[in-house]
Amino acid sequence: MINLKLSQREKYIFITSLIVIGAALSYNFIIEPFLDKWKTIDSKIMITKARLKKGIRLLNGKDDIINRYKNYSYSGKDISDILNYIENKASSLGIEILNIAPLPLIENEFYDELLIKIEIECEFIDIKRFTSELLERPVFFVKEANIKVTEKPSLKTKATLILSKTII
Repeated sequence: MINLKLSQREKYIFITSLIVIGAALSYNFIIEPFLDKWKTIDSKIMITKARLKKGIRLLNGKDDIINRYKNYSYSGKDISDILNYIENKASSLGIEILNIAPLPLIENEFYDELLIKIEIECEFIDIKRFTSELLERPVFFVKEANIKVTEKPSLKTKATLILSKTII
């Protein structure tokens, strides 16, 4: 060993310095990583508890949810009934349908989504009325809308709408 001749005061400062350095190193490399890991695990537990509570709440209200959303379900009617419904709404508002076509069905885990592409020509205010009418039952959502002004003097507007209907 190294034989150092230190005074009592120097020994006291040296030992105190070693204790402070040891405490700082142990805090930075042992205690702090442990506390960070503890906080991470604790937050994951809290998130999992919240998800479980939400899942239990949804399971308890399953019958109510099913009854409320029966109106959204697809009862096996032909797609032509839905297209006729859209055409009737358009004609009642004086909107000219240039093209209407169903797009391929999008299958999700818990529901399917029916998309319908509609090309219409009318005044801009009629587009607003038309989409408002379609947002009532049966429930459609406007997924995409492209609107172009075609004739400025008569204020005719050409629009392409993609409507979405949820099928449970």
